[in-house]
Amino acid sequence: MVKKFVFVKEAETLEKGINVMGVIEEKMQPRRVTTKFGEKAVVDAKVRDQSGTIKITLWEDSVDLVNNGDFVKIDGAYINEYNGTKSLNLGKFGNIEKVVFSEGTE
Repeated sequence: MVKKFVFVKEAETLEKGINVMGVIEEKMQPRRVTTKFGEKAVVDAKVRDQSGTIKITLWEDSVDLVNNGDFVKIDGAYINEYNGTKSLNLGKFGNIEKVVFSEGTE
């Protein structure tokens, strides 16, 4: 099945099943928060593409997967709104992956 990727600007209008690609910017320092499931690691960052930027919240295993400047592919995310700010979240079914480009050989 071919996944449809959208621009960040369009992602803001969707609810779930969001696939975007972009560059990680403004990744903050990870922090620990207490949730109903116990203490969890969390970090906020922004994803930028040619249409704009959107905040992304990464939890637990995803916290250390990407850094500022990394080009990423995000699959199956959903939009959450908190204090009037929309952000991408991965949830159980979402995935973030760093895309590494290699030079072609002659």
